[in-house]
Amino acid sequence: MHVCAECGKRQLEPGYCPDDGAALCPLDDPLLGETLGSYRVVRMIGRGGMGSVYLAIQPTIGSRVAIKVLSPEASESRDLVERFFAEARAVNLIKSDGIVNVLDLAFLPEGRPYIVMEYLDGMALSGVIHRFGALPLGWACRLAIEVLTALDAAHRAGVVHRDLKPDNVFVTSSGRVKVLDFGIAKLQARSKLGSVETSDGTLLGTPRYMSPEQAQGRGVDLHTDIYSMGVILFEALTGRALFEASTVYELLRLQVEVTPPALRLLRPDAPAGLEAAVARALAKDPEQRHESASALAAELSVACESLSRESFASPLGPTAGSIAPPGSGAGSGSGPFAPVPTELATGSSPRAASISVAPTLGATISMGGAYEAQARPGRARSGAWIATVVIGVLAALGATVLFAVRYVRARPTPGPAAISATPSVALAARSAPATEAPAPRSDPTGSYTVTSAKNPDGTGYGGSVTIGAKGDVFEQRWDLGGNGTYSGVGLLQGKVLAVGWSTKDKAGVIVYEVNGGKLSGRSALSGSASTGSEELEGPEGLNGTYRIVRATLPNGQSHGGSVTLKKKGGVWEVTLRRPGRTTYGVGLLEGGVFVVGFGEGESGVMLYTPTQTGLSGRWGMVGESAAGIEVLGRR
Repeated sequence: MHVCAECGKRQLEPGYCPDDGAALCPLDDPLLGETLGSYRVVRMIGRGGMGSVYLAIQPTIGSRVAIKVLSPEASESRDLVERFFAEARAVNLIKSDGIVNVLDLAFLPEGRPYIVMEYLDGMALSGVIHRFGALPLGWACRLAIEVLTALDAAHRAGVVHRDLKPDNVFVTSSGRVKVLDFGIAKLQARSKLGSVETSDGTLLGTPRYMSPEQAQGRGVDLHTDIYSMGVILFEALTGRALFEASTVYELLRLQVEVTPPALRLLRPDAPAGLEAAVARALAKDPEQRHESASALAAELSVACESLSRESFASPLGPTAGSIAPPGSGAGSGSGPFAPVPTELATGSSPRAASISVAPTLGATISMGGAYEAQARPGRARSGAWIATVVIGVLAALGATVLFAVRYVRARPTPGPAAISATPSVALAARSAPATEAPAPRSDPTGSYTVTSAKNPDGTGYGGSVTIGAKGDVFEQRWDLGGNGTYSGVGLLQGKVLAVGWSTKDKAGVIVYEVNGGKLSGRSALSGSASTGSEELEGPEGLNGTYRIVRATLPNGQSHGGSVTLKKKGGVWEVTLRRPGRTTYGVGLLEGGVFVVGFGEGESGVMLYTPTQTGLSGRWGMVGESAAGIEVLGRR
């Protein structure tokens, strides 16, 4: 038996469909060609841990729908069936154009449930970020405003999504947005629908986008979705995850304890208002976030007003629906996307891995039960999470994992264990401190572990870092294991630590304050505890050649010459010309401070800002146009 991939009709012999001429495919799925309600199943378009999604058509009028069918294994779980149907109830309750429409809910003859949904052409936001990296400021903000409009409708209807992530934000072929997967949505009491709430201490969501209160198993409300939206917006604007970690335990700890890096450290062209909006959405305390999704949307709209019209252009091209700036009155374009891989068109991220191997940190998790107190040397804790993990299935389109956790009495326990694909694994995670988190330390000296880092090409690395003080100068050393060792020299400008680094123990850094076409600042060189000074004059805009008006090296020797600056991607190429010597460096801009690093061998510049647990920074390397990321945790 064979089936047509265009109309779904079954044929006995291989070849081509007599109705539309499309090639016939072997019938390797019993649902293909079957009629569910008034729709004929044509082909599978996606598969996840909880079930499969099919394209189906209405044979008479040719309309297309997507049919989500629960897997036989998941259908055996009453709880999973209830969560599967919760999506239909939630969407029907909200009735928003920004949320994927559910048309029907029924059962196969064998008893498996399915949902009929509108069919969407386009790409999940996760696929857009994966393809393009950091998105245009205006375009990303307008997409976020559309998502927030849909969320506001959900919140007004008493529905909290609590699993917002780029996989669940779909950019249609016209450039508009649809919010997907309300399968674990929390329906508040005022909704008057069957409750899908879980017992106290249950965690539902995706660790990479999970709010601190979710990570601690506390109650959730609309502020939880606002935090997740802040994480999504940060990722869309920077092209990188808010937090990176190798285990779920560590990722949850970062969500609870660590202050996120400032947006403009990673996206210097972002307006201050946009940085402030994202920072407020990411506040650890839910009460410090925006009071509603519409309030965050309004703040983003104001922050967008100063952006150029070009920043609202879609990276997918003009036919993919560019979004007009606020107040322009222009609508979006229309037209098909360029062909995209099936995993993007169906809403799953290329980063998601099959749960048959191991759960991913980007996967949806459910953690139910209670926690066990665990003392930690040197730090007072209100408790720690010891979880027994049972890998299951939860949502149909992403790689999803179900974690069951039981409350137990306090007793000594082992440390966290690595998560694997075995049926039962120990998982440790800690709750937030009972007292208010301490302010970030302004003194950067100490020993650190590289907790999250990326090279300009996107590859990661790890290792350790030590920072010491020598007079007004800081000396820094990286030990990156197989990636080598590096040394640097730094200066503290306010709370920003600027470090010039190299592979040959000889590096320099200059920290300029920018005032139009005048740059003035301090300099430091490896091996010296003193600082020098330098003043430049030239064109405004950090572009062109600047004359050294006066300059003094740390040893007191003065010199002249010139400095040429050229913007290249996210960094500046810097050429320092002094009598008898030319040196090449790289620059980064932070607010009104421009920092240049240089040295022998491979060299570059690093900018750190303090966090509650260490330092968070970005860095540039001579010869590279993109910036890298480095987050350090104190030992």
